Amino acid sequence: MLLIISTALRTGKYSMIPIDINGTPILLHRTLREVLKNYTVFESLCSQSGHWDITHRGITINFLDLKGCLKNLSPRQKEAVFWFVLADKKQKVVAERMGISTVTVGQYVESAMERVAKQLWPEMYNTEKGIDEDR
Repeated sequence: MLLIISTALRTGKYSMIPIDINGTPILLHRTLREVLKNYTVFESLCSQSGHWDITHRGITINFLDLKGCLKNLSPRQKEAVFWFVLADKKQKVVAERMGISTVTVGQYVESAMERVAKQLWPEMYNTEKGIDEDR
């Protein structure tokens, strides 16, 4: 069951945040990353069944919308997401392949997931940082 709560009382800004059954906020961009680890499996299942909605941790994601959002990423974000998340390569290997630091790999992936989450659920974001306002 998905519960919704208000947040950001200290700033006076409110957005709706999904929480799990334990009351822990579900960070949508991190949930996306978990879904993307199984991208090829979901793509196969969705195309075979004709059902394009995926539910993970109480969050429903339309696979076609997700695929469209991934196309909107920068070339470097796409590359980092592909190698680190979809291909499940070690961060060090991805960094060497891309000619960047391991920290930058993580930054590309994190910013890519936040960008996709904001496109899929714009109503959940009311600030530049998104729902995780305390970062």
